[in-house]
Amino acid sequence: MDPKTGKVLSMVGFDKTDPSNNPCVDSRFPAASIFKIVTASAVVEKCGFQPGSKLSYNGRKHTLYKSQLKDRRNRYTNRITFRDSFAQSVNPVFGKIGAHYLGKIRLKSMLKHLTSTKISILRLRLLRVSSIYPMNLTSGPRSPADSTIKQKYLPFTVQ
Repeated sequence: MDPKTGKVLSMVGFDKTDPSNNPCVDSRFPAASIFKIVTASAVVEKCGFQPGSKLSYNGRKHTLYKSQLKDRRNRYTNRITFRDSFAQSVNPVFGKIGAHYLGKIRLKSMLKHLTSTKISILRLRLLRVSSIYPMNLTSGPRSPADSTIKQKYLPFTVQ
């Protein structure tokens, strides 16, 4: 996406059962991942999350049940960085961020801010997620953030 204009520069999707179908524009797939941009922007700005911030979740990455919002740790708990949870679009992580860190008021405030300005994607440059940047077809995506970023541990992190 071009951060100045909002123009979509690249969109990739694949449906192995129907290769002619693009799941990115298929109404059977909800656009929850779009709201992850709002959530990520808010938590970076309001709570100081960093790309290397450690998070945890239970269950599958692409489901979101009420039970996945609980702060519990057991042998099924998965650990992931904020950068990777954004790149992989991990629903339980973003559900927990919204529920435990931001709440309805902060999320609505960020949504209003992002939809009333032209800087929505610029905030996410902090994440340096390679999937956000345009793909250079000869050299591939830009490299992820360097490993010198300080680790910040969050309350629902298993250290």
